[in-house]
Amino acid sequence: MYRVTIKRIQNQHESRVEYANAVLSWVSGAVRPLSMDELRCALAIAMERDGHCVEAFEDWLPDPNDLISFCAGLVILSEGGTVRLAHYSIQEFIERERDLGKLFPKASQEIALTCLRCLTLDDFTTGSQNPTVELMEARVQQVPILRYAGNFWFRHDFKVAGKVSPEISACFSKLFNPDNRKAYVNWFRIWSLPYAKSHLSMGAPIDQYTSH
Repeated sequence: MYRVTIKRIQNQHESRVEYANAVLSWVSGAVRPLSMDELRCALAIAMERDGHCVEAFEDWLPDPNDLISFCAGLVILSEGGTVRLAHYSIQEFIERERDLGKLFPKASQEIALTCLRCLTLDDFTTGSQNPTVELMEARVQQVPILRYAGNFWFRHDFKVAGKVSPEISACFSKLFNPDNRKAYVNWFRIWSLPYAKSHLSMGAPIDQYTSH
């Protein structure tokens, strides 16, 4: 049944297929459910591959109704405001097909890349070396997927056949640049934002990725 629906999705116009594949990859592969604003922001960053600042993505934000429509009934917007698969069996189908290399085989790497591109936007590699909690909250409002990116990018497998793509390597170079720690500090602030107002003592995010 779902194979028929996937085939119908793939027979749409090329641009619709690209968005539908991205939506299904994110919704089935994200660590937690995403809000529509988070999903739209993630897709804008993924689609506008030459953009390096927040303003570059504003014109690429897709219409929410289009995203649901392109997925031919496989995706819904829940009453709680999160974008979800219409039935748990769709998740099982996608995971099974993905494991066989038949459906969205690089979804995890693409999600990781989008998260890393988000964290290393030019807006976050300039400005204050020590951004305030208020500034970080404003950045999350401006770039909704930023909070997800900061908390979960490393939960996604960013290697293909044991190798890191040139695009992800470039993001690593910016995130862990010893001469400009602003992107790293931005990541740390996002990662620790839920705890910032309580002034809990926290260590830095995992640094093992510098050895990629």
